[in-house]
Amino acid sequence: MLKKSLAAAVAAVSLASAAHAVLPVYSPKGTPSATPNVFVSTGAGDVTAWFAGFDAGYSSTIGMAVNGVLGSTFCLPNKTTAVGTSCTLGTVADGDIIEFVLRVQNTRTDYWTTAAKNPGGLNHAWSTPYAGGDFGIPAGVFVGFEDLPRLGDKDYNDHRFVFAFPGSGVVPEPATWAMLIAGFGLVGAAMRRRRTDVATVSA
Repeated sequence: MLKKSLAAAVAAVSLASAAHAVLPVYSPKGTPSATPNVFVSTGAGDVTAWFAGFDAGYSSTIGMAVNGVLGSTFCLPNKTTAVGTSCTLGTVADGDIIEFVLRVQNTRTDYWTTAAKNPGGLNHAWSTPYAGGDFGIPAGVFVGFEDLPRLGDKDYNDHRFVFAFPGSGVVPEPATWAMLIAGFGLVGAAMRRRRTDVATVSA
């Protein structure tokens, strides 16, 4: 009974998470993003990124800088990568400052998630929390880049990916929490019932 109750609780959480998982879309298209894109690592280890699609004529890859130092790894080429494919961008320590870089091959230009490092100080990236679930991509932070000079059409969908901090877990949404608590309540009731049965047999 205990195993069945626990399995039901886990299944309920999984279904609820999947139901709420939708890849984000930048809604005020045509307007420059005001997102600050400040990322501070919440753990120590590898930073993994999952490709979430593209809508661009240019070819580009994704890289990562840690505490202002750009790493040598660039991966997830937009024209040849399947959605859901992952790569390790580098290793961080807890509290490190993380920036991402879009390297555009056609124009030989790097665009950072930090606007001040881009030509004209323009914000070429947009980011938002992502619940996970689409194409096997887990929960994390969704990032969309604009790859055109002077921001082009400002749709922030030219190169998209999701990244997760080392050791970060899926944080359930409020509706999911309710189902999780109900599931744990079932497990607790089953455990109490089992103890009562054991005590009755012992008597």
